[in-house]
Amino acid sequence: MSASNRPAFRAIADQIRAAIEAGTYAPGSKLPTDAELATKYGVTRTLIGDALQLLTTDGIVTKTRKGTLVSSLDSKIVRDANTRYTKRFREAVAADGAPARGAFDAEIRGLGMIPKTDLTVSRDVPPNDVAELLGIPANEVLVVSRARVMYAVKTDGEGQQTPIPVQVATSYLPGDIAFGTALETNDTGPGGLISRLAEFGVEQASVTEKVDARRPTESEARALGLTEDQRVYQVTHVGRTAAGRAVEVTVHVLPVHLWTLMYAWDMDAWSRVTTPAAGNHASGPALAASVRRSGRIYGEGEYARIVSAAIAPAPADVAQALGLDEGCDALRRLRITHSADDKPISASASWYRPELGETAPRLLETERITEGSWSYLEAQTGLRATVGEDLIDVRLATAEDQELLQVPEGSPVKVNRTHLQTADGTTIEYGVSVSGPGRATGYGYNLG
Repeated sequence: MSASNRPAFRAIADQIRAAIEAGTYAPGSKLPTDAELATKYGVTRTLIGDALQLLTTDGIVTKTRKGTLVSSLDSKIVRDANTRYTKRFREAVAADGAPARGAFDAEIRGLGMIPKTDLTVSRDVPPNDVAELLGIPANEVLVVSRARVMYAVKTDGEGQQTPIPVQVATSYLPGDIAFGTALETNDTGPGGLISRLAEFGVEQASVTEKVDARRPTESEARALGLTEDQRVYQVTHVGRTAAGRAVEVTVHVLPVHLWTLMYAWDMDAWSRVTTPAAGNHASGPALAASVRRSGRIYGEGEYARIVSAAIAPAPADVAQALGLDEGCDALRRLRITHSADDKPISASASWYRPELGETAPRLLETERITEGSWSYLEAQTGLRATVGEDLIDVRLATAEDQELLQVPEGSPVKVNRTHLQTADGTTIEYGVSVSGPGRATGYGYNLG
């Protein structure tokens, strides 16, 4: 795509980004209003809105009811669930020769910052949902809780350190395992609590994580420096032994403008994953399993309609995923999933390279492909999707989201971007699924 055809809002976004990088707008400061920026750059407020939306997606700024704020970090932290719990990662040796104290420690050091944690350790009565996950009563002091406010500490050229709160997390550990052990101390040692559990003979073999987006509680907002209208991810993490016993539940709360969540998965390994429960969003693994079984991608009681199937200009992220130039033709199938009471709950666009419209012409029809688009593509082209990756973000609803999902324009929506690839790395499909509030996404994977 030539520079002259590049969307104007991207050029404006580049100028605002450059001003932030030059220090014109300091980390954590408030940008001028949309109207003031429109006057400054000599463009419409619509273009400014589009530019700020792009910068919001990139984690450069965050939009609140009080205005647009510059992020405290240079870029979003990518939380890669596929590697962060492996022993190699959580015990990684830093430049100073010291092993990491767990996944978060390694994550932040890997970004050139210093991890810092305010920790409270106590013996507690577990919350009802945690007790249920751990399989213990909810009315007795039966767990060790490790409540943490976690910071990424930036150091400037003069050695001045700035701690930025990036996460609130509480871990719950069964008392019959944790009472009287290193799990009740402030420093759990190299590799963190997962490594200590392994030393006690209760090694975690698998993990499930449920991802949702919501408003922060009052205490979370205070700890993380958020306003009440900003959003956080809640990641409920459960670690289980090979025998299936849950030995850890951790509830992670992460500001959406500071984090991107990443999950990768082997599609064929998920052939026995159950269809997602009604009201929940299908993760990549669950979607893969459901499609392999029945060609369906939605939960019990839900139904979907293909509302369009056509050649359309590829947005930047689609073009990058499919190896096209931005604005070039791509094949787009748009699907709306409805609840049992006929309310739209998600809008999912599946994007393909345009030549697949000739080799797999049913992709350009709005009728449902009963065997599933992946099986159809494999039969028509010989291309088999074997690897998937989900990236989860939250952004503000666009005018199209408002129309498709009946949500207020500008309200937060969760965005799942799914890459489906062959074994040699060729992208077959790039999916963008947008869902409104209350649609959680679940993942499960083995630890190695």
